[in-house]
Amino acid sequence: MTEIDQVIESISADLITPLMNGIHLDPKFQMPIDKLSTVISMIQKCYDDYKNGPIFYEVYNESLQLYAKNLFLAELKDDNVDTFLDKFLEEWEKYKAFVYWMKKGFCYVDRRYSNRFKLHSLGKIGLETFKSEIFKKIEAKLKDCLIQWIIAIRENNLTDTSRAKNGISVFLDTFKDNADIIKNENRDIIWTGDQNDLNAYQNNVEDPIIHYLKHSYRESGKDLSQSLLTGEVFAQLQAIFTYEENMWKELLLPSSLEKIKKAIIQAVVDSFKDVCVESGSSILESLYEESRWEILKNDFEVYSSSPDLKKMIQIQFETYVESKLISLSLIDWKETGDLIDSIRQFKEHLDKIVSACYGNDQSFSKSCEAIIRKCINTIPDIAFIVAKYCDKSMSKDANRLEHEELQIFLSDLISLISYLKEQDLFVANYSKFLGKRLLEDAFFEDSERSFIQMLATECGSSLVAKLSAMIKDITSSRISQNEYISQSRSKGAPKGIEIYVRLLKEGTWPEQKIEEFQIPYELGVAVADYLSFYHQRHVGRKLSWLHHLGSVEVRLLGYSSGYVLTVNTFQCSILLLFNQFSELAVKDIRQKTDLSIKNLKKNLIMFFNPKYPLFLKESSGKTLNDNEIIRINPNFSYSLFMINYMPKVKIAKQAGQAINPDTNEIQNERRYLLESIIIKVAKSAKRISHIALIERVINEIKTFTPQSSNIKERIEDLIFRGLLERDKLDSNCYLYIAEQ
Repeated sequence: MTEIDQVIESISADLITPLMNGIHLDPKFQMPIDKLSTVISMIQKCYDDYKNGPIFYEVYNESLQLYAKNLFLAELKDDNVDTFLDKFLEEWEKYKAFVYWMKKGFCYVDRRYSNRFKLHSLGKIGLETFKSEIFKKIEAKLKDCLIQWIIAIRENNLTDTSRAKNGISVFLDTFKDNADIIKNENRDIIWTGDQNDLNAYQNNVEDPIIHYLKHSYRESGKDLSQSLLTGEVFAQLQAIFTYEENMWKELLLPSSLEKIKKAIIQAVVDSFKDVCVESGSSILESLYEESRWEILKNDFEVYSSSPDLKKMIQIQFETYVESKLISLSLIDWKETGDLIDSIRQFKEHLDKIVSACYGNDQSFSKSCEAIIRKCINTIPDIAFIVAKYCDKSMSKDANRLEHEELQIFLSDLISLISYLKEQDLFVANYSKFLGKRLLEDAFFEDSERSFIQMLATECGSSLVAKLSAMIKDITSSRISQNEYISQSRSKGAPKGIEIYVRLLKEGTWPEQKIEEFQIPYELGVAVADYLSFYHQRHVGRKLSWLHHLGSVEVRLLGYSSGYVLTVNTFQCSILLLFNQFSELAVKDIRQKTDLSIKNLKKNLIMFFNPKYPLFLKESSGKTLNDNEIIRINPNFSYSLFMINYMPKVKIAKQAGQAINPDTNEIQNERRYLLESIIIKVAKSAKRISHIALIERVINEIKTFTPQSSNIKERIEDLIFRGLLERDKLDSNCYLYIAEQ
């Protein structure tokens, strides 16, 4: 047997075995000083830096592993949940004592070997051995037992917290850096070191406790909801915080107390959300509705200092806003304009609440705007409804306002439009309403121009360019008409027929279907005269006549009163036939006018109005058979001299219907816009990834919400047309191709 073997055998007999046996029976076992001194001397005499140092270091390490496996874990093997924590803490104290005395005996190894070669200190080895051989194997069970005991302390108001504190200290001690083991002033064996790693403590102690408290207060927090109405909730929360702080300050780290406070607030906030969901309304609804705003103001002044408490109030406000808007949208309104009026009035009410109660706090204002935008866009055909509302407002109210009032009025309309996700649909619908007003001369040019200018700022000038062009057409038509009257030979009245022509540029106005018919001679003379004037000034241009939008004033002769009839161009052609014939069959009228059956009957039936029937027929009602004989009413009489027989103008009918976003016109405009934005972004970036291009295009477009699939389709088309190309080194990137 070598000298080192003899020394190791002596160390085992004089130190290791007595320590294991003694500490196993009594954690306060004291190693005799003479025995300890003998071991230290043996190690010192036999120590060799390059030969025996590693051997002694390994003996120390193996001894700790042996104790951990054969004594520590063995004692815990059969313990149930109720006794596990107590048994663990008892064995933990024994293990610390074993490490402490082993370190004393091997102190020369610590000084001359581990320090010199920058290895783990003997104290650190004690913790690392515990971590690998014991802690990792019992961590889950230890956590469960510890949390159960902590909850029992809280729920049963137990005063003895020592076991819980000692259990928590294990999770803190196990992961200390620069660890060592010493006796403190109370002669207790403790671990020292830097507390750099709190993961074990957070995962096994802090997080489970916070989870438990969140669950507890999410249930009990509902009882606090009514205190929001009295302004007492803050005082109650403060009492809860004080109670929980007193409960946990002896057990947990100070950093945990602040997390617990936030967790309680979040749980209460969530419980208030639950109340809102269950009731379908805000807890504070009665305060908002009854203008009991002093309580709201006082609450906010207290809560605003805490982001979490402030969020609690904001959630109540958001719930109130959303529930009220949903309620408004579900009402069966007789007029859709009443819905918009109610939303605008509600928005004014909300602005007053934010100002009076929440000090115009931006987070409340922004959340209010976001919810209005979200809710308003769930209303079917909302773009059409808003367009119709703006049309009514512009035709009814705009002319009665002074300049400053008009600007405020128009700004309010623009604010309403700003909520719309599909602003291009709004503009398409509004263009039809505007076209109707322009053709009926029921508009106020200054107001319309101001509105369109504001609309261009909100939606983009390219989107509203057609609206400006429509007004420009009407203005140009007036100038052209004045020139026609002053410069033509007929002075604007060929054969005594005064003709007024509006020139509408194709592609600017809402699409119109041209309805062909046989224009009567009298009207043909007027048309030919105007065409002669027009072509002298505009060589090569072609005019397509929209007869269905025209109107004619016809003087009715042969009666005692000089009635003036307002009819459309088709009706005028029918009336002129009766200058030649006293009666005509329906089929003869159709043959001579070349009108379609539908168009003929729609216009002819107006003359049988029971209040002022100009024509007579044998059948009753609105039926018109081809062989039906039509005659002039010889006894025609009416109290008014001006009589309007015109059916509703087709553009008015179109304006009364919502435009489908899937129509070719809308889809084409969206495609053009997408392509222009894609090219703009790609040209700016030169090289851009697919994801970045999609994101930037979506952020650039404000007038509708593009789908990623639509953008991808446009990208592929631009690649096919040679305006973009894929990067050969990375197929997920695109390159802009400069124009040649």
